[in-house]
Amino acid sequence: ESTGPRWNSETDLLSGLVEHYQQELEGGDEGQDTLGGYPNKQKDGLEPWGKAIQTFHAFRSSYIDFDEELKTLKDLGIKYVRVPVSWCWTDHDPSELVAKVTTVKVDDDGDEVEVDGWSYMEENEVKEKFTCLDPFFEEDGVRWPAIPRNLVISFLKACSKHGIGATLDIHTYPGGTSIGTFSGVWPRYSRFWTHGDQPATNEGKQDVGRTILKDFISWVESLAESEPEAFLGLR
Repeated sequence: ESTGPRWNSETDLLSGLVEHYQQELEGGDEGQDTLGGYPNKQKDGLEPWGKAIQTFHAFRSSYIDFDEELKTLKDLGIKYVRVPVSWCWTDHDPSELVAKVTTVKVDDDGDEVEVDGWSYMEENEVKEKFTCLDPFFEEDGVRWPAIPRNLVISFLKACSKHGIGATLDIHTYPGGTSIGTFSGVWPRYSRFWTHGDQPATNEGKQDVGRTILKDFISWVESLAESEPEAFLGLR
């Protein structure tokens, strides 16, 4: 079953999902539960940005079974895998989008009772924690869906367990570095090379590309101490 929108790239899909879920809220049946079994009401459930991020995470986390399928790869004699990733990462876990909460209410007899319910992350917080605003398309509000670091750490640990080395390939940069769907910004034309980042050191312009790469390498190297099992899963 289709998720709804046709799409050309990662950012295009994210904005399309947000629009899709907005239309679903405006024209859907509020009496019917939706994504994840949560209420289909704007005031009592995730709003469009939250649903869009939840959809991305559901796909990413179910795309491959870390234990069964990595074991199969190992049994087939495969020693190394390349994992294309984007430049946009987050330290937050998508499980934070929905939280179970317990409140105390007074019933008709005047007694206090505990009532279980759900708390849903607000839209602005979702965008702040789980998306990155593209600095080359800031005026258009183009946002990328962030990759949870804990998801990649879990994957690397599974690689280590099964004796597979993973290469993390930064496949897309803000603004897009080439023309095509794999740029991450298509159908917009890429701007990374043409809108000020090269040479970034001239005229005080921001060095976006090198900053992203340095931060990424720093994080990967830090895994040697913070997550040694995951570090061993790197090639």
